[in-house]
Parts: sequence; C-alpha cells; structure tokens
Amino acid sequence: MLLNAWRAVVILLKGAGILAAGLVILVILGGIWLTLNPPFRTPETGDLHSSASRDVTIGAGQATVAVQLAARINENAFPATNGQPGPPALSARIIPTETGSVEGVRLLLAPGDATSPASVVRETAPGRLDWTMPCLDGPRRPCRLLVVLLVEAPPSATDRKLRLSVEGDLRYPIYTPTPGWSSFDLDLRSVGPETGMGPNPVADASGTVELAVSKPVIAVPLHVEYGAAPPADQGAPPAALQLALETVRLTETAPAGLDAPEPVRATVFASDGTVVARLGVRPGDAPTLTVALGPCASGCATDYRIAFEWMDRRPDADYRLTWRAEIIGLPGKDRAAVPVAMRAGDPEVAELAATTVAPGPDGGPLRARRVDVEVRGLPPVGATPSPVHVQMLITSSVDPAIEIGTGVVSIQPFAVLGRGGLGVPFDVEPGQTGAIVLNLEDGCTTSRCDQWGFQSSIPIPIDPVAGESPSDALDVTWQLEVRAWRLLPDAPPITLSLDVR
Repeated sequence: MLLNAWRAVVILLKGAGILAAGLVILVILGGIWLTLNPPFRTPETGDLHSSASRDVTIGAGQATVAVQLAARINENAFPATNGQPGPPALSARIIPTETGSVEGVRLLLAPGDATSPASVVRETAPGRLDWTMPCLDGPRRPCRLLVVLLVEAPPSATDRKLRLSVEGDLRYPIYTPTPGWSSFDLDLRSVGPETGMGPNPVADASGTVELAVSKPVIAVPLHVEYGAAPPADQGAPPAALQLALETVRLTETAPAGLDAPEPVRATVFASDGTVVARLGVRPGDAPTLTVALGPCASGCATDYRIAFEWMDRRPDADYRLTWRAEIIGLPGKDRAAVPVAMRAGDPEVAELAATTVAPGPDGGPLRARRVDVEVRGLPPVGATPSPVHVQMLITSSVDPAIEIGTGVVSIQPFAVLGRGGLGVPFDVEPGQTGAIVLNLEDGCTTSRCDQWGFQSSIPIPIDPVAGESPSDALDVTWQLEVRAWRLLPDAPPITLSLDVR
C-alpha cells in the first residue's frame, strides 16, 4: 500500500513538472509575440524608397555615355490631410566592375527637358551626386523629373563596363506612415550610342571675387554659344549651363542664427533681365546649379550676367568666393552632342545706387524701445526676385545701466510680412553699441519685405532688499541706414526714403 502511495506521488510530481514547463514555454512564446505585435505600437515613420541600376559600357576610344533618368511619384504619395513629406531625395553613383575601374570617372547631371526647373546638385563623394526632386504642384498631384546623367572617363584602349545606380527616398514626418497605393518609379535608358561617344563638348570659365558689407555686389558678364538641335528631340535641351560655387569666410564673426540664409548668393540673369536661377552657398559647401538651355533653329548666342551677393547678417564678415561656370553640349536621341563655347568678362563691382537714414524727431537722435520702419522708393514687389540688392544696417546703443547687475538688452528684428522674428543673436550690453545687417529678403514670405519692426527687451532688475523694480528702464538709441545696389546695369534709378514710427 505504501508503494502504491509513493507511485502516486511520483506521478503527480511528474505531471506538475510538465505543467510548469508548459507554462514557461507559453510565457516565452507570449513574450515573443508581444514583442513582434505590441498592443500599443508607435506609428512607423514612412519612407517611400525606390532604386534602379543599369550597366553602361564605355567603348574603346570613347569617353562619354549618356543615360536618361525618369523619376515619377504618383499622387497617392502626397496626401491632402496627413503630414506632407519632405522633398524627394535622389542619389546617383558609379559602381566599379571587374572590367571597369572608377578611377578618373566623372558623373554629371543635366536637365532632360528644356523646361525642367534648375537642379542644385552636390557631389558628396567621387562619382556620387545627391540632389532633390522639385514637386511644386502640391498635395494629391504627381511629381515627375527627367534628367540626363553623363558618365565621363578618359579614353582607353579597351572597353570599360561600369554600373550606374540610382536611389530615391521620400521621407514622411515622424510617426506618419507611408500612404497606401503610393509608388516611386525610377527608369534608366540610354541616350545616344550604347557604347558611348567621344569627349563631351564642354566650355568653361572661372574666377574668384571677394565680398564684404561695403562691397556686397559683384557681377560677371557671361557669353555662351551652342549649336542647333533638330526638333525631333521632343523637348530634350541641346545644352546645359552649370554654375559651381565655393566660399570661405575671411574673418571671425559671431553666429548669424540658425535661420540665417546662405551668406553668399549667385543670381543668373538672362539678357532681358529675367532671373534664370539662383544659388546660395555656405562655407564648407560646394553646390552646383544646372540650368537647361533651350533650342535654337540655327545655333544660339546668348549673354548672361551672374551677380554675386553678400547676404550675411554680421557686418564684419568678409568672404572669398570661387566660382566656375560650364556649358555642356548634350546628345540627343538621334544626334551627337552640339558644340559649345563660353567667354566671361571682367568682374564688375556694383556702385551704390541709393542710400538713406532714418530721421529722428526734430533732427535729433532716434530713441525708443521699439521702432517700426517702412522702406519706400524700391521697385514693386512681385512674384519674381527683384533686380536690386537692399540691405539695412541697424546700429543700437543701449543706455548705461543705473542698477548694478542689469543684464544685456535683446533686440528682436522681424519682417511684417515675414515668418516671425529672426533667430539672429542680437544682444547689447548696457552702455555698449551693437550692429547687424539685414537683407530685405531675409525671413520674408514674399520676394522682399519693405516693412520691419525692431523690439528691444529691456531688463528691469528687481531690488533684492526692497523687492521692488526701478521706475526707469533702459532706452535704446537707433541708427537705421538703408542702402541699395542694382544687380543689372540698366535697371531704373532708385530714390530711397524711410517712414519711421
């Protein structure tokens, strides 16, 4: 009987062990399932990705292969209600193969259509280009881009096979998933002979200019010529104009603010004064602007003008700008690349066209804690950039402090039709004087803002003993000077005036 009881106990213990092991397994499996399928999952951040690649061959004795890239994002990728994604980012690079080295290979980008908008391209590594895809039509509208990628290499006695790879990403705001039925398509097709052509026609000009607050505009005339293209190319441009910029700051200056524009800018004007393209550059950056040149029936000869502008907020910031312009003849579907030529004139330092200062009451100093000013006499503000460079020099002198421990005075500039106050650090200690420079396009929602306000935050220290504040706060003495330069030599005259309130 005792033996039977002992056997019963052993059976019960074995059953309990199996049950416990089963429970442990269930807990482990449940933990794995909850990890893969959390009940309160954080929404994923969407990224619509696409890629394409194509093998290219540069034949013996040849130097250039042209490949057309067509990118298309459908309308579902741009919802009307959810958060809008950032601009689509594209990247193209050359990959070596067993029979082709990338040494000495250069990758260029040119517009694939004569009406394509200008593209700003950065060479982030040898043989790699990064740029963004402009989508200007708004939500629920598709986005398209057509460009030509030129693979250039020194001529060789043997064939070289390389791989051209392109990737695209459309990133959405944080926790915004990719909309359903979205698509991002990339297509690569050869332009011209499959095994390449001879050296691509290229003509260039380059130079260096130095810009400062007292010399903010220097212009360079540019004459370009390129051959005719038959109408059978279906909109493909016969040539492209490229402008590359690099700049270095020559002086040590205080920060200009996280929202500051590029301190140096280039504007390309056509012969009739219209703005063809505009490109800004910061120290350490090297962007390239590419513009399509339209076809002509019997060859084209066009004059352009590149105006380089100083756009910093600190009056003691000086810059040296190195520029390079190229005109590139592009091949067509049934034709070779057209011949090109370029000639640059001598740099022209723009002369001051007009200047005015803010009048004080009865001709005395302008003293106030807030100043509102309107600049008058400039060309009307329109949808296109104005051919005038206008800067406002603001000098603020703060009264000496009466109370010990009085802090600095913060001065906030803002455009009346702008995006709010500028983020420039403009702090002046009591008894001291500070100055900044504002371009009338800085922080503006239109092409130019003519009405500005300047608000000083006056510190009022509290007496730690009496617990009271002094009755008199610190005032500011303002000096406002507006100066204008014409970007085009034949622009109409300017008569400036200031309305101060």
